[in-house]
Amino acid sequence: MAGITIFDVLAPVCIAVLLLASPADKTISDDRDLRLIAESQLFFVIASIASAIPSAAVGEHIAKCIVIAIAMIAMFVMASLIVRKCILSFNEAAFWLALSAGISSAFVILQGQFRLFTSISPVFNTGTQEWLRATGLAEHPIEAGAIAGIGMVLALHLLLARRVARHPFTAGVLLAAIFVDAYSMISSASLTAVGSVAAALAAQLVLARRYGLLMATIAAIPAIVLPYLLASSSLLGDRLLQLLTLGDRFTTVQSRQSQLSETLGQIDFASFILGHGYSFNDLPQGLEIHNAALASLYHFGVLGLISQICICAYLLRKVISPYPAPMRGALLGVLLVFFGEYLTGPVFARRSDWITVIVLASFMPSATSRRNQRLRDPGVSSFGYYPKTIDVSAEAQGRPYRDGAGTCES
Repeated sequence: MAGITIFDVLAPVCIAVLLLASPADKTISDDRDLRLIAESQLFFVIASIASAIPSAAVGEHIAKCIVIAIAMIAMFVMASLIVRKCILSFNEAAFWLALSAGISSAFVILQGQFRLFTSISPVFNTGTQEWLRATGLAEHPIEAGAIAGIGMVLALHLLLARRVARHPFTAGVLLAAIFVDAYSMISSASLTAVGSVAAALAAQLVLARRYGLLMATIAAIPAIVLPYLLASSSLLGDRLLQLLTLGDRFTTVQSRQSQLSETLGQIDFASFILGHGYSFNDLPQGLEIHNAALASLYHFGVLGLISQICICAYLLRKVISPYPAPMRGALLGVLLVFFGEYLTGPVFARRSDWITVIVLASFMPSATSRRNQRLRDPGVSSFGYYPKTIDVSAEAQGRPYRDGAGTCES
């Protein structure tokens, strides 16, 4: 309501509870990469003030900027506190995020297949037409598809962990979540999500060195998945068939190209510096810009774009950290799905798109911080981050480890 989401209401409560939790683990080095986030928010504040000058609706622009800035800061603060207060391990966070994605995907199925709970979705506000794509608990079909894809990536990460897979109930929940996520894509019909999920799962299996499963998956896609989608009467199958037969003449491709071309055409020198402002009156074609980087440049000028570059750099730096391959594979898979939507969907102000990558990235400290930690304590292994309490092989197998004093791993 008025640009404020459920997350914006609950995040301050969660942060207050986390601050009251047990003291932070003193053995955890500061995440030096967080300076990129501080710089990004500084750039965003300056860009918000400057872009108010050309905005067609200054009041709406300022209100939206305040809400987005607070939401972004809240996400990073909450994620950092979860790690530093040892509230969850990496795998525990992955499990709850995967379960959350499965619940959202279940609502996509209920809307798309059974026409239930349609009133909670903005795209159904004019009634339930057969051609409409379901969004579940999200606001946009691409967002719903990305949530399902991220859920599949995290569930697969946990299933590849031997200790997790040995628990029948947990493994059953994860397999059910993967099935629900995959089936929900038929109703959300997000081609971006389908393509990015395929790439993400492949990258994840490569890093986990599950080459046999990778080859079986590659063989199953053209042999089973594609024929099923093309032969079925589902919306996803229809859109996929149109994309394969029409190429760049496909309606979605043409409309996306039209909007992005119009957006670029409206950026002159003045708007490159100051932007156009961020309100409904400032939107090209009256639609959210389906590219977050271009949206930041259009609305907030060059400083807005730099703000987004800082956040993306923060996320990408976490992938190159020398952490265990299963953890990096999970983060890489999630980032592939995220950036697939980032470049083709209205991600800029979507909390559900950002929160997963921010939480998972927070578990991986910067390489600089970890290198300094090893210099101070030569007893820490190359993968170690917590002196005398870490067992990296345990995390690789999906087992959270905490000692009697409450220290935990990231």
